[in-house]
Amino acid sequence: MGFFPTVYGPDERIYAAQGRILRERGFIRGLRDLGDDYLTEPEARQYPSALRWLWILMSAAVRSERGLVLLSLASAGGLVLFTGATWGILPAALVGGSPLLWAGARRALQDVTVTAVGLVAIRFGGLALFPLLALKEAAVLWLPAILVGNGFPGTPFIFCGFVAWLLSLAVIFGPRKALALLRAVATSHGHEYTERFQVGGPQRYLVDLMLLSPVALGAALVGPWRGEFLLAAVLLASHCLVRVKNARFILGVDVLLRVAAANVLGPWVLLALVWDAWTVWRLRRVYDPVTAVLIREMRMG
Repeated sequence: MGFFPTVYGPDERIYAAQGRILRERGFIRGLRDLGDDYLTEPEARQYPSALRWLWILMSAAVRSERGLVLLSLASAGGLVLFTGATWGILPAALVGGSPLLWAGARRALQDVTVTAVGLVAIRFGGLALFPLLALKEAAVLWLPAILVGNGFPGTPFIFCGFVAWLLSLAVIFGPRKALALLRAVATSHGHEYTERFQVGGPQRYLVDLMLLSPVALGAALVGPWRGEFLLAAVLLASHCLVRVKNARFILGVDVLLRVAAANVLGPWVLLALVWDAWTVWRLRRVYDPVTAVLIREMRMG
């Protein structure tokens, strides 16, 4: 089986179709048409909205699902390099072995890119909140961790990033339609797959992390509960507040836990990487790392 998927999922195909609409109709008109469809067609509310205009623009630029996969792969490589430059070689090695990271890097979805931008926002400033939310409006769940990471001095920049995102929506869609889109997205229920496989309690995320990163999770838990561990805990708590849960949504938690774990493991990082390599192999055919699929593929049930 090659790196690129042989079959793309519904959301991946939707992003590719939205990109084609932008190429054919132009940026503003295309997004406004997509926004109108989302508001007037009930079926459209089962899929990503035009609020994710930055990822849709990237889709228009790369012209295919495979191009979006390459963007995810580039984001994964950039994330590992960023980890190395910020925290050192051992954390970068442990992050580079993350099964969740490489599962995301094989998909035409923006979760890896969102994680990379979110970590930049946590570490170096809240202005990155603007592209973060333009990639995925649900990334507002990163806001508490960004506030903790930047502290009080960074609050004005976080506020500016948030306002810039709102202004971009007002310019693209018009203020009234932008508000209607935000309301529609907040109240949408998703499709049958979401209800069957992505709805559950907060314990799902703990199960996911134990299946995907048991060594890193254990090492992070026995280490000091501050720094990157605290940021991971805040980010996990905010994601637990919403009813829809999927392991790929908490890639940022996995990365931060691995940074914290590397400081505990030291040279024993190699042990975690051996487990990670085995897990990557077991999950090589997985499209979506929901809890039920992880349990099945890891032969836990």
